[in-house]
This record gives sequence, C-alpha cells and structure tokens, in this order.
Amino acid sequence: MTEIGLHVRRPEQIAFGNAKGLTGFGDRGAVGFSRIYIGDEFCPLRLPHGEGVRLFFRECREAGLGLTLLTPVMSDLQLERAMPIFSALFECAPEAEVVANDWGVFCFLKRSFPRFSLALGRLLDRGDKDPRHRETDAETDAESGAESGAEYSPMAWSGTFDGAGFVELMRRWNVRRLERDLPPWGRSTPAPVSDMGQAVYFPYGCFTAGRVCLTSSMSGSGRFAPADPCGRECEKGPIHLKHPKSELSLMANGNALYYRYSPTTLQRLMNAAEAGDFRLIDQGLSLGQEASFMPLKKADFGP
Repeated sequence: MTEIGLHVRRPEQIAFGNAKGLTGFGDRGAVGFSRIYIGDEFCPLRLPHGEGVRLFFRECREAGLGLTLLTPVMSDLQLERAMPIFSALFECAPEAEVVANDWGVFCFLKRSFPRFSLALGRLLDRGDKDPRHRETDAETDAESGAESGAEYSPMAWSGTFDGAGFVELMRRWNVRRLERDLPPWGRSTPAPVSDMGQAVYFPYGCFTAGRVCLTSSMSGSGRFAPADPCGRECEKGPIHLKHPKSELSLMANGNALYYRYSPTTLQRLMNAAEAGDFRLIDQGLSLGQEASFMPLKKADFGP
C-alpha cells in the first residue's frame, strides 16, 4: 500500500486529517496518513517559524507520524532569514526530510545540514502542464501510442525527473525522493523510477507560480502590488477560476495557480496507489479545501 502524506498549515489540522482519513481505495474504507508535510513550495512567508517547527514535531511524534518540511524558491536574504527554521528542525530531527524546490536551497542544505534527507520538489520537474490542452484527446493518443490528436505534445508525458541521466545524477547526489504532479492531461500514474523514492501531489497540480502574488495584492494598494506586511489573504481559501479552453477546475492560492485532476485521473491514481510503492501527498487542507477526504465521485470534481 502506498504511503500517504498530508500537507497542513496548522497543528490542529493533524488531528482533523487523522480523524477523517483518505477514501477512494475501493473497499478499504478510510486510510490513515503516515506523514505530515509543513512549509510551502511557493512562498517564504508561509514557512513556519522555529517554534512552530518544534510544535509540529511534537504533534507528529505523539501521533506516530513522520514530518517533512517543504521549502520554496528563496533569495539569499530569505534563505538567511530561514536559518532558525532549519536549525529548529535539525535540533528536533537531525535526519529530517526536507524538500527543495530551488537548486540554491538544495546546495545550501547539503552543505549546511548534510544529515537532512533531501528530496526534490515538483517545481524542479519541468514539463508541459498547460491545462488548456484537452485531456480526452491526449488520453486517447497515449493509450493508442499515436499522435493523432491536435492537442498532443510529447512533453506531457515526460519531465525533468524522467531523464535517466538526471535520475543517475540525483542518485549520486544522495537525493532520496522525487516529488511531482501528474500532468493535467495524459499520464494518470507516475512513471517508474528504479531505486529512488517517488511522491505524487493530489488532487491538485500546479501549472505556474511567480514571485509576485495577486492574492496578496487584494489587501494592498493595487493589482500586483502586494500588501506590506502581507495580509495573508491566501489563508482565507482559494480563488476559483475558469478558462474556456480548459475542461478542468482551476484555482489560484497565494502566488500559484492550480488545476484539479479529472475524476478519471484521480481514480486511476488511487487504483495505482493500492498496489504501488510511491507516496501520495494530499494537499487539500493546505489550500483551504477539504474535498480531498471525500469519496471519489464525478460530482465532487466538476468545475
């Protein structure tokens, strides 16, 4: 059975997630989580402070759960300000799992905290994740091996993490895990990577992110002029979006844009997870959505 992680923002969400569990695994009923993800992949302002890391660690230890820290793209100044976070985590768990989404952060952690178990995050897995492509055409092409669909693109089936040379280099660098999204159309299970752990985020994939935060600007002086200090509008929940060329549900949260996997993709992912050896990461609570815990029914995932 696949290991299941839960991305949370607040310590009290750990108990909530454990009480609900995750459904969608056939007759198994609700399945419990074994690991908690904290931090953020996109914004340094959403990282916990040092004491917050210690609190999360105590909660996870009492619940018998593993702990993983997500880190975003960071400037030198932001990295310096994050040192108390890394130091607190090292004090609690010197071999803790940390996910890097920035090569500078990755190199810094390897040098400064060599005992950390490092993973690469989904922002480093480059590939075509444009949700405007039509999933139905792409899936038909993928199953037949043909390139007949007008929307077909080979990049949909491969990303940085699929390269054999890249994987071998990461193995030499002692990377323990590669974490990724599924593309918005086409592949509905992760491609196998021998001798290296994998993780898949669900039920949302991220298709773009930037340093300028539209959500923050809602409490600022104007569009793309973030409030100072940040008003944390992102914590109120996502902004739901629509595009005439996309069949998927889209949303914005903070400085990132997401697509929700189709019902077909979600069910195939759950089926693969039952017999797979990769990790699932439920990010619903971190985005203000609790629908991740609901049974997989088509009505739950419509636009």
